[in-house]
Amino acid sequence: MNIRASLHDAIHTLLNLPLNPELPIWIDAICINQADDEETAVQVSRMGDIYRTAHQVLAWLGPHGQDSDLAMVSLETLSKALPPIFTPPQFSQLEALCLPKRDSPVRSALGHLFRRTWFGRLWTFQEAVLASDLLIICRRKTISSKILVTVTKELKRLSLNVLCVQNQPPMEVHKDGFYALEVVNFVRRALNEEKALDFPDLLDFARAKVCSDPRDRVFAMLGMAGKDFQDRIQIEYSKESGKDAIQTYIHCARACIEEALPSILELVGSRQRIPDLPSWCPNLDMGRGSTGLMFRPWHRAGISGDLMANDLFHARTTTTDNNLDISGFRMDTVSECIEQEYPCDFFEHIQQPTPWARKYIIWEAQCLALAQRTRLEVLPVEHALTLVGHTRRRLPHVKEKDLLQAYLDSLVIAKKPCSKSKSDTLPRRTSGPLDAYIQRYHRYVCPPSLF
Repeated sequence: MNIRASLHDAIHTLLNLPLNPELPIWIDAICINQADDEETAVQVSRMGDIYRTAHQVLAWLGPHGQDSDLAMVSLETLSKALPPIFTPPQFSQLEALCLPKRDSPVRSALGHLFRRTWFGRLWTFQEAVLASDLLIICRRKTISSKILVTVTKELKRLSLNVLCVQNQPPMEVHKDGFYALEVVNFVRRALNEEKALDFPDLLDFARAKVCSDPRDRVFAMLGMAGKDFQDRIQIEYSKESGKDAIQTYIHCARACIEEALPSILELVGSRQRIPDLPSWCPNLDMGRGSTGLMFRPWHRAGISGDLMANDLFHARTTTTDNNLDISGFRMDTVSECIEQEYPCDFFEHIQQPTPWARKYIIWEAQCLALAQRTRLEVLPVEHALTLVGHTRRRLPHVKEKDLLQAYLDSLVIAKKPCSKSKSDTLPRRTSGPLDAYIQRYHRYVCPPSLF
């Protein structure tokens, strides 16, 4: 039978590796008759179980090229050298820490290795997540996926992954092995803790992957979904791929709505719409959106998390005209808006010079004045919660009441005329993990030149 050149190279490489000769090797491109739509549908539904119960899964990155042998050999060394390092090192410290120097060929080799097409393919995502023992193979060099994930995580933690790609073209999302392995690790951890992820999360990850059939953006994720949800989706292949892709997306979105998974609606926003696709159904073949579900904020403008719970989501779709009916409630009415937009990353902008601080104080004063028209308190709690909603994930271990108190203290100080005495301008409550946060706020938002 005809096979692709990459598979031909992989088979010849496997014959020369010290693998158990008594164990059969299952290769989807050979073991599934992909010219038979019915057989393909049956086998695709089993692939999750195949990867999950396999003795070992082999991931073929490809033949030697661009110093890949050097990169593979360096991974095990880095997996031992990186974890003990507490903070991102300076360039002058790299050699003392047994790390490749800034101009070392190891860095470039790693950068090229993490661009291999294996990281961006849709079907390899499932095998990487579900395999209990994943062996990474590049040419005749092998390494455990646990080592690869450890190195990836530590390079990103220490901001050293940037050095690996600094002299190379920008990485597109589907070519970024660093991001791909971060997602794999996230999904593996979630499956171990919860046994199943909400399917919209998996769909969001699938949008950043490469596949030949757009319907696979749904089908390739089913092996990681819960059994109840899998039963809602019928895997079916036919020659009319364009039309069937639309129906697959509609059936999938409808299944999510029936399972009370409102986050499916967060994937809808897109300029690349398909004419026959209902407005409430996401186009899963348009690439990853700007706000991934893995990094979504925990708060939405001061709204309690209880109000976003799935059991309060009441919606249904009609099969005849593909309409979406949602039962909701009116929370409030918008009567006035503040024109100036609040910077989305509070902790980065707070360290900018005084022009930003001046704009922030003006903006915050306008927001407060608007909030006080509806509430009598000097500083309404809802007002502060709305403003700190963006910053919550930067302090994930701080309780909400402490974050709120720090914000309230900081605003009171910023609005007072600054005195020359440091003790008069800093808040009394400066102990604990928010000490630096409060002092940074005071230092940049309340300089004497602003008053």
